[in-house]
Amino acid sequence: MAAMVFKNRQKSGLTAFPLQFSAPIFLAVLCLLPGCPVAAQKARRFACPGCNVILVSLDALRADAIGAYGYPRATTPNLDRLAGGAAVFLNAWAHAPNTLPSHMSIFTSQYPWRHKVEVIHKDRLAQTAVTLPMALQLRGYLTVWDAHTNHPHLGLAAGFERGFDMFYSCVPLRHRPRNHKSEWRPAFRWLEENGNRKFFMFLHTANMHNPYTRDKASLRRFQAGQGVSKVMSPEEVERRVAEHIAPDPALAYLAKVLNANAGIFAMRDFNAKHRALLELITQAGADSGRGPSWAALTILHKFFADSPGDMAALRAAYDASVFEADAMLGRLYARLEALGLADKTLLVITADHGEEFLEHGRLGHSQLYAENLHVPLMFIFPGDRPAKRLARPVQSIDVAPTILDAVGLPPLAGAQGRSLLPLMEGTALPGPAALALARWRGSYSARDGRHTYVLKNNCPYPYQSWNAACLEQEFYDRAADPGELVNIFSASKEIAAGFAARLAGETGANAGELAAPWPAGITQETRKTILDTGYW
Repeated sequence: MAAMVFKNRQKSGLTAFPLQFSAPIFLAVLCLLPGCPVAAQKARRFACPGCNVILVSLDALRADAIGAYGYPRATTPNLDRLAGGAAVFLNAWAHAPNTLPSHMSIFTSQYPWRHKVEVIHKDRLAQTAVTLPMALQLRGYLTVWDAHTNHPHLGLAAGFERGFDMFYSCVPLRHRPRNHKSEWRPAFRWLEENGNRKFFMFLHTANMHNPYTRDKASLRRFQAGQGVSKVMSPEEVERRVAEHIAPDPALAYLAKVLNANAGIFAMRDFNAKHRALLELITQAGADSGRGPSWAALTILHKFFADSPGDMAALRAAYDASVFEADAMLGRLYARLEALGLADKTLLVITADHGEEFLEHGRLGHSQLYAENLHVPLMFIFPGDRPAKRLARPVQSIDVAPTILDAVGLPPLAGAQGRSLLPLMEGTALPGPAALALARWRGSYSARDGRHTYVLKNNCPYPYQSWNAACLEQEFYDRAADPGELVNIFSASKEIAAGFAARLAGETGANAGELAAPWPAGITQETRKTILDTGYW
């Protein structure tokens, strides 16, 4: 791995990003400047005035893959240990099954339809918008980013660069496998040199992102005893899929365009590659009414249904990747303790979305079901504070307000989330209970403490707007059906209508948000970078 570092201020001759904010942005953040009156706060057990803050995003980590959330396999020993002294939110929900809009919701405390940053290399955060690092920077925090600056779904130009003083980028070198042991090392060095200063640090890892780990030791640990005949990497499972479908002449097209290492699970350029499948799938007698991508996935679904050992190998590879990321957290906390920073740092751990393994017919993360949107959320405060396990549904937009409240700062201008400190203190949040809302590619979901409503757009992507013929409504009772597998909409239309009305009121029911999949003017180099991440 090669490390890149650049600063957002012109110091030491390093590359600087000029921050050009319009006048309204200063009006929006005026209340964050020193001297602005802030109501005196009562002494609270979970307040941490002036504390350092580290926000960790574990990309693609589904909550139910964590021991502290009930997973029976030993994937997260370090995270489980931290949870033993943390405020753990058991029902935290992301706002999209995708890195870009989900992270922007965390940073701005706004739903995707408010911040309008959903399409890579196209959308930009409004100049008047205020982000969490901006708020902390204005109050004297030194702000540090350690994440993949070349990752298109964390593109700095989309608005993530705002409010950061220092950027570290761990850039995967071409043809080299990623190494979880070297991630965050630049941040560790920075802590050693600057730990005496008040800071905010954002750490991100995509170690759980498909195609998952290739490390044989990690794979062996989680594939043993799972019906897997031998240790198999994700690439080996892909080859087995290709071999399985090759004998069928109508389906041999898959093996032709998706060779042994073409990334079936990475979904690279998935829709484009599979458009030609439509006619072939029809000839094979499969239901192609929902588009070639859906039809191609039905083939994968059938393969794994007939070969459960391969699915076990794939899920074990994901678990092994989670285990590696957990080791990163262990190294982080050990470093904080060694530097004496654990006693003055608020550590917040969450994820942007989860990962699906054909629970609803797909791989990766592209749908609005629990496996993709139920994410971990933990607040590890310094000192001796009681551990909490809180069941009330909360959302990613609540992260920034909670951090600012904890360190004694007012909320962001335009924030739609709420501080969760009252829940930690044992008091109710003011106002009515909020629905946990999400959107992706024209589909929406809404959840309360028990039910899930999904308004699904089944039009083939890309599309320009909703088509009533493509819409499908779903309703689930998670108390009886936590996996959201049994659609009871027909028997629950009255209560589902209430969810639909609230959803329309919150979102404006504007589903025509996405245009062509490749924005005009995008270069071939940028397109390749996007495809190499496993998206699109």
